[in-house]
Amino acid sequence: MRNFDENLIQIQKNEVLGRLPNLFEMQDGTIVKTPEQWKQRRKELYQTAVEMQYGKMPPEPEFLEVEPLDENIAIRNYRIVTGTRQNPTAFTMRVIGPSKPGVYPAIVDGDLCWGYSFDKAFTSAVTEKDVLLVMFNRTEIVPDRKDCRDRGQLYRTYPEGNFSALAAWAWGYSRCVDALEKLGIADDVETFYNDILKGGDN
Repeated sequence: MRNFDENLIQIQKNEVLGRLPNLFEMQDGTIVKTPEQWKQRRKELYQTAVEMQYGKMPPEPEFLEVEPLDENIAIRNYRIVTGTRQNPTAFTMRVIGPSKPGVYPAIVDGDLCWGYSFDKAFTSAVTEKDVLLVMFNRTEIVPDRKDCRDRGQLYRTYPEGNFSALAAWAWGYSRCVDALEKLGIADDVETFYNDILKGGDN
């Protein structure tokens, strides 16, 4: 039998410092009682979680244009131009997929800046499952270096915005989903966008 170590911290008392929030209490104080109210409460929880994780999100763009840069089936590059007409933000999106044309599920990755798209073992692990690997360079939107972040494109697009680099990168993921929907090359993008990114019903 082990001897008790007197040097270990011993809890002498418990003190309640606060209570956990009621997940079923809506922001206006109403308690959720119906499935319709729960759908609204889920949206509230989602917005709270997003802002805690990423900060205040940049606005929805005024427009989004997708320009093909090449014609290769397996690896396709696009230029996304979006944001505001006065000060647009532009970045590259690379779509790596099966060699045969078709509509496939997609995984979106913001680390095109790290060069993973040139790693055949990495990309084929996705594409061999008939899934698109969609990559964009988040540092084109806002630099990864803290001392340079105020020079990011998105801060020029939304000069009054109060958002962090992490929120700007999350905004870039959403724009890639918009681009995939516009191109019609990813499977069920609209449902994914509504149900996951916007906190939908599923």
